[in-house]
Amino acid sequence: MSSKEQVDNLHPESKVADNWRAVLAAIDDRILRVCLPRSPERITLDNDQITIAVDSEFKKEYCLRKLPKIEETVAKVIGPRCVVIGEPPLVESARQTQPHAGISAHIAVLGIGDGGINAINRMHEENLRGVKLIAVDTDKQILGISRAHDTLQLGLDITGGRGT
Repeated sequence: MSSKEQVDNLHPESKVADNWRAVLAAIDDRILRVCLPRSPERITLDNDQITIAVDSEFKKEYCLRKLPKIEETVAKVIGPRCVVIGEPPLVESARQTQPHAGISAHIAVLGIGDGGINAINRMHEENLRGVKLIAVDTDKQILGISRAHDTLQLGLDITGGRGT
């Protein structure tokens, strides 16, 4: 095994990042390039599939219209893969509607920033029932220590996962 293969096995995320940068560089359509995520953290690469998480319904629709072009570029750069366009899990779950018998309310509490996340953590300590706690911040490290049920990281392309 060569030293490059050993490095790729130790850091598979760097291989995904390199492959994704090459895919973006090979796409001529400027609008499509803007709609696709720049961050390799939004890309999941398997042996037979590549999953791309875009951050809005508009971007998802545009990418789905350009799916043949994306598949062609991925096949040239990485190899043949099934391309799946989606949104981050929190956005997709928010879009899903579930029919309920009778009237019922779903309560979600968003804790935004350091103070909001502190409030979310205190609510979690109080064992609130029937409330979905969601932490929202630009800092990935702060979100990692939050006790919220779900987290949403804002501005990843701008802040690089660090606070402002």
